[in-house]
Amino acid sequence: MPDLTTLSVESRQIEGLRSEVRARNFTLVLDEPESLGGSNSGPTPAELVLASLAACQQMTYCLQAQRLGVPLEGLEVKVSGEIELSGYLEGTRDAKPGFRSIRVEVAVESARDDVTLMRLKEEVDRLCPVLSAIRGATEVTLAWRRSPPREAVA
Repeated sequence: MPDLTTLSVESRQIEGLRSEVRARNFTLVLDEPESLGGSNSGPTPAELVLASLAACQQMTYCLQAQRLGVPLEGLEVKVSGEIELSGYLEGTRDAKPGFRSIRVEVAVESARDDVTLMRLKEEVDRLCPVLSAIRGATEVTLAWRRSPPREAVA
């Protein structure tokens, strides 16, 4: 039986497209650039998906390198993605909103040989939780409810 931990975040609209997301005791501000109708006060949700993948890859490399006894002198992860925005912005029915492709480039600095580093990469690719979610291995349930109207503040 897997050892499951529940993680949760909450997002609320602040103004326009700007939102605050709370994760544990941290608050993140997300927004869209002005060119997409936002106020450019924070990264976009899509940029955070890429950032989450980059950070998760980096953390998984560090954890697995330690587990496998592979010393790392340095590690850099760059992530970029091509995204379809017409459905999101215009409600275009035939558009499939979201990333069309994502590219992850990892630069590993280590004295170990390429075979060992390839084994490390294979473990990271197998164990990175955000990579698994992006690849579509996660069941997602969507729910909706009406909130009662807020009372006017005097």
